[in-house]
Amino acid sequence: MKVFVSGAAGFLGKAVVAELAKRGHEVVGLVHNEAKGKIVEGLGGRYVVGDLLKEGPWMDEVKDSYRVLSLSLPVKFKDRANLDTMVECNVKHAKSVTNLIRAAKHGEARSIIVTYDTMCFGDKADSWVEEPGSLKPAGFCRPIGNSYDDITRAGKDAGIPLVNVFPGRVYGTDGWFAYMLERIQKGTWGLAGDGGNFMSVIHIDDLAAAYGEIVERLTHNESLALADGNPCTQKAFTEYLAGALGLPAPKAMDYHEFAEKEGIMLAESLATSVMVSSAKAVKLLDFAPVYHDYKKGIVAVMKAMGIQPLTSFTVKAA
Repeated sequence: MKVFVSGAAGFLGKAVVAELAKRGHEVVGLVHNEAKGKIVEGLGGRYVVGDLLKEGPWMDEVKDSYRVLSLSLPVKFKDRANLDTMVECNVKHAKSVTNLIRAAKHGEARSIIVTYDTMCFGDKADSWVEEPGSLKPAGFCRPIGNSYDDITRAGKDAGIPLVNVFPGRVYGTDGWFAYMLERIQKGTWGLAGDGGNFMSVIHIDDLAAAYGEIVERLTHNESLALADGNPCTQKAFTEYLAGALGLPAPKAMDYHEFAEKEGIMLAESLATSVMVSSAKAVKLLDFAPVYHDYKKGIVAVMKAMGIQPLTSFTVKAA
């Protein structure tokens, strides 16, 4: 099956391209330059250089694809963007995704998979979430509400089912996890608030496998939350990571102090509490995370990064 992937050379994109190629699909990745394209080729796909905000050869590739994936997000974890900048980024992102959908309108696509984030659910305290319902975006996802509506309308206009995927906080050898690990190693990381809020996480390999199942199984309108099913607190996750490195646990910081130091969007993202159930995904997909516990996953990621974690440790006070 031919599958078109935008964001193919990104953190999630690389894992999904490799997974789909392993399953025997013809994968075409959209990239911004030849260097990124070589990465896609190395993972078993082929590439087309282009920009979703501009017409180009990518449109013909989309038209001939049976599945179309949008794997990019408007803002990255490390971006020190204020709300106005985030809104601008989100407007461009929404336009990109709607252009992708419109390019598929008269083509072969039987479904379009669009990536969001569980922060779109808003702060749920200690309540479990299985599927989106009404969105109340928080943190980096705060501007997404309007674009979600625009993308949904584009899907209806194109007459192509949209599969909306809301992953938990995806950890692997890149992205926010690598950034946090580096800051902990330098002794410059702290908790956003007391750290008692819940995080729903998922290992990058498990998420890529779930996307493989979505591509092969879902051709109807659907919305799915994907996480390992075992939420943990911000404090527990951070303390375990520091302990595996043999370092003191980062200190809790006053939320407003953290926001002043690291930016309000990052503070809000880290302090948002979401407990995701993947029960719906388990019913619809052959989805059983290999890393069903963040402790096992952290050890695997650190080893992949060339770091030998301590196998037994006691969390050290800061």
